[in-house]
Amino acid sequence: MKRLWLIFLALLLIVNGCGSKSDSKSTSSKVSSYKEQNEQSLNKKWKDWEGIGAISIGFETSQFRPERMDESWWVYFESDSLASIYFDAAGKPKVVSGNFVFYKTLKFRIKGIISPKGRYGHLNVYEREILIQGISEINK
Repeated sequence: MKRLWLIFLALLLIVNGCGSKSDSKSTSSKVSSYKEQNEQSLNKKWKDWEGIGAISIGFETSQFRPERMDESWWVYFESDSLASIYFDAAGKPKVVSGNFVFYKTLKFRIKGIISPKGRYGHLNVYEREILIQGISEINK
């Protein structure tokens, strides 16, 4: 199921124009593509960000809510190995109405780059985008 979700996430990135352009690219070339995007993003006034917040992923949702900020950011992971840290910790997703998948919301310490303020993600309801480049779970 995790693999299916990662495939769904990759397809979502492709549809949004932020993923790789070819389905046949290897993981390493996808990571290289993300690194190129990072460099381009930094040239477009993206900036480094580090802090704590909650990640929620599910049907039409890829959300990061930083602590002590009244904002929601559309979230991407720089690599599959970073994404797997979230998906492994979140466990089995909750399925609603037969085919809407939602993973558990979890708090993490994050390093990444954030976009300028704007409208991002599904229905343009997110204030920023964040590309996660480092992630570690907060012990409860």
